[in-house]
Amino acid sequence: MTMENMVQRRSEAIYIVDEEGRIIHSCRNYADGGVSMLPEQGSICSVICHKSPCDKCMVQRALASGECEDQQRTADGGIVHVRIWPISAEILGKKFAIVFWQDISSQKNMEAQLYHSQKLEAIGELAAGVAHEINNPLGFIYGNLKVMQEYAEVFKKSMELMRQLGQTSPDKATGLIEQLAALDQAEDIETIASDIDSLLADSVSGAARVTEIVSNLKSFARPDSKEKRDYSVNDGLASTLKILSNELKYKCTVITDFGDVPDIECYPGELNQVFVNIIVNAAQAISDHGEIKIRTWAEQDNIYVEIADSGCGIKDSDLGHIFDPFFSTKPVGKGTGLGLSVSHGIVEKHGGRIEVKSELGVGTVFTIVLPAQRQVTYQK
Repeated sequence: MTMENMVQRRSEAIYIVDEEGRIIHSCRNYADGGVSMLPEQGSICSVICHKSPCDKCMVQRALASGECEDQQRTADGGIVHVRIWPISAEILGKKFAIVFWQDISSQKNMEAQLYHSQKLEAIGELAAGVAHEINNPLGFIYGNLKVMQEYAEVFKKSMELMRQLGQTSPDKATGLIEQLAALDQAEDIETIASDIDSLLADSVSGAARVTEIVSNLKSFARPDSKEKRDYSVNDGLASTLKILSNELKYKCTVITDFGDVPDIECYPGELNQVFVNIIVNAAQAISDHGEIKIRTWAEQDNIYVEIADSGCGIKDSDLGHIFDPFFSTKPVGKGTGLGLSVSHGIVEKHGGRIEVKSELGVGTVFTIVLPAQRQVTYQK
């Protein structure tokens, strides 16, 4: 059996390697339940990165600077988690390291399915509101175009009479001039000309509003990039609030206090989803009409996003479970219970945390803490 086939069959393994990355001993736990403890020939590089030797050897990094941890793609597209501990004592003049290797492809696939399932649920909840927001400007654009279509007919008649006037003899011009005067009196061409400016300005404004809504929705719904990008938390929140405008305006007053915070390197679509999930939950916690306060600030090496609502609050007995998958305090049929669980996972992946405070009948405060600078873990 080749090294590659063994890698595909095992679910986890522990290796002892020397300072040159040669495998001295291994313990392998295969996916079918079998376990073997046999010496294995070859380089650890061929196991964890499929290159031997490689230019960025994790073993060398661990021996030089201490424990290291990373995720790697396998040749067949799977994902493995690798962790290496250097053995400080030298034996026979050599240094050694322990390498832990675990196939986490199925775990990552399940996380991806949950993530996309919840994202589709969120998009579904937003769809009706977004359609309403787009329908309003489209409605008056359509109405304006119908009016301008009627105005165009008047101008076409006027232009035809003027064309005929330019081609006729002076003795026959009187009748055409009278027709032009009658058309002007009947249609009030001067008023039409001034009204066109207003109709065009309204239509351009409406079209810009539709473009803005679609642009904001695209930033949330686009497939997530595997590459991190610079991202403004304040802009992300502003974009999210525009998308949720129809969801919020009838239920609550939104008060924002955006501080001067630096851009961060992250997966923008994922953080936008976190904001959507928590703000929608805040709106749904308000039964009649209330307030949602959103503020951001930077402190030391962290960025803080606080989302507070004046809703019904969360019971103490439920507070410890709100990030559990499929746990929900909503009535049956209202939501899947994945929103906060997915949000918690996204924030943790970005090296942050979510803090929650709540009081029944008073409201809930979610505080998202994100590091200003960090290498985000590998995206699925």
